[in-house]
Amino acid sequence: MDTRAAVAVLAVVITAGTLCQDARDWTDGETTCAYDQDGHNPAWCKPTPGAAWPSTAGWTCDYYRHKGWCKDGVSNENSQMGLYKNWPERHCCGCAPLPDASCNTNTGKGCKMSSCGFSQGPTFCENLTTCKCQPGHCAGSSGICSLYQPKTSVTTLAALATASGQSAAAAGGVQSEGTCVDTQDWSNLWSGCAWQPDGKNATLCRPTQGASWPSTAGWACEYYRAKGLCKDGSITFASGELHNFPEINCCGCAKPIATSCNRNTGGTCAMGSCDASRGPTVCVNGTCLCKPGRCGTSDGYCSLQPETDADVLVMYDTNGKTKSRDWPVSARADLSTPFIIVSMMIIVVLGSLQVYRRSIHTTSGKRELHADIEEVAE
Repeated sequence: MDTRAAVAVLAVVITAGTLCQDARDWTDGETTCAYDQDGHNPAWCKPTPGAAWPSTAGWTCDYYRHKGWCKDGVSNENSQMGLYKNWPERHCCGCAPLPDASCNTNTGKGCKMSSCGFSQGPTFCENLTTCKCQPGHCAGSSGICSLYQPKTSVTTLAALATASGQSAAAAGGVQSEGTCVDTQDWSNLWSGCAWQPDGKNATLCRPTQGASWPSTAGWACEYYRAKGLCKDGSITFASGELHNFPEINCCGCAKPIATSCNRNTGGTCAMGSCDASRGPTVCVNGTCLCKPGRCGTSDGYCSLQPETDADVLVMYDTNGKTKSRDWPVSARADLSTPFIIVSMMIIVVLGSLQVYRRSIHTTSGKRELHADIEEVAE
């Protein structure tokens, strides 16, 4: 592969101190770019893999920045964005502001009869199709919503509450970081709790909404904690589907879920392909996930900000010029001269061994041939 083409694939832009990595191998699908005046530059007009010029796949992210169509997170040419250009704003750094991927509420699950149930924790059904976490909760890549609410502003919480049809007060108000909140209205579905000891305690045995005792919905999370069934992030009894997943819905029954990088986009896929509008994705078992190292957003697409900078190989500023200063330490380490030298030495050694083996094989063959000739001669 041409060196410039390889560089284009791994380009990383630094915008306002934040790393942004282009989607690997993206093009806008303009296959006639080869005949443009810039079409001979493989860093701008990507060659079709395994083919020769003028077979090309389209313009690259580097070309969009070179033309000034994308700069500092702003698209300066709307005609070059969107569906008909294969969504450069979702694949190329500099074409759009980086979205917030710190709290992705997508579970990757669909609604059934406008309900999400309790198998994913505190969720609600959005647009009768998609299960998302309730306001103030974030999902992990497993698709389960964490009970631990991050610090949320009043404005953000109000917006989330509106999306779910709740009031901000019903959503729980502003929570401090690390606060654990039980799934609203959860019970273990044991409606006979009314006839058990403590069955008249509405805090422990949840009453059926709109009805009076002895019509009850089941034991509440508080019952699990009061009886010692849940403590310090573990559950000792009555868990799983049969008991409506208390370990996912009740504080104290399970340890916190990692939600820092949820790869779910909320999209589904067929024939192994996801819609390009979701950014750099991969189809896994009919679900569109962000590619490894990428994090999803609540809006249903993947952020171009890498999860870590460990895989960053090439960095550019917003004008496409290589940056050699103010790089993160880990990024500098990846590009360190010793690493490159060691890699070259390994290649040289392996190449020398191959030559040596061929030489031994050739010499041995010659000796055997001479021996056969001598036998025939005798």
